[in-house]
Amino acid sequence: MTIALLLALVLGLAAATGLLLAERRRRAAREQGFRHLLGLLGHELRTPLGAVVGYHELLVDGLLGPLPEKAREAVLRIGTSGAQLRHLIDGLSDLMADGRSGLDLQLVNGVELAETAAESANALAGGRDVKLQVTVGRGLPVFVTDGARLVAALDLAIGAAVRASPGATLALDFQGDGDGLCVRVEGTLLDPGREGPAAGEGGVSTGAGVRLLMASRIVALLGGELRLEGFRPAALVLRVPSAPIDGSAALE
Repeated sequence: MTIALLLALVLGLAAATGLLLAERRRRAAREQGFRHLLGLLGHELRTPLGAVVGYHELLVDGLLGPLPEKAREAVLRIGTSGAQLRHLIDGLSDLMADGRSGLDLQLVNGVELAETAAESANALAGGRDVKLQVTVGRGLPVFVTDGARLVAALDLAIGAAVRASPGATLALDFQGDGDGLCVRVEGTLLDPGREGPAAGEGGVSTGAGVRLLMASRIVALLGGELRLEGFRPAALVLRVPSAPIDGSAALE
């Protein structure tokens, strides 16, 4: 091999390396810009959402006068929708954090958690012509996890199953899973082969895939897993273990 050929190979390799590094820098800049945009979006959404939640609480507490029964039911649904929107915003934050944000570990009562999740799911199902059959197993554990994140993950995951299954009957089952929690949603029309941000044919909510993505990310942060079993109807299964803690950890 001649010196000229070696020199040409070295120059070609240097040029290719330079192009690769330049592309990496452009990609990093685009990603940083995207994260910044999502951060601004989350902030701008939280501001009006705070007002909605505040007025909702005033109405529910009767501080603005008594409400007729039908109006009260509508206001309660507004509150449920506001909570779901807050969970979507928080899910965006977790996606942006890419695992860097810390967990707020605390003792969580499995029964109370299941009741809260079931109440939210029933409110959403009532507006989607979906029937829910809820089972809360005996002996649900008190376990260690980030309670707020787990509530958000349940809301997003169960919400995705409900939104994708108009007119269906879903079985929502909460059971202990070792020292953690297992939640199954049986009968959902979610399709693992099609479900995603662009899915929307056949009555499936286009937001279901986004919700599953966010829920899956949150569950992974909690050390658990979220998966679909079967095929239309399928079972959506969420498992979250009790988090390991060291002796210095302070739990609420």
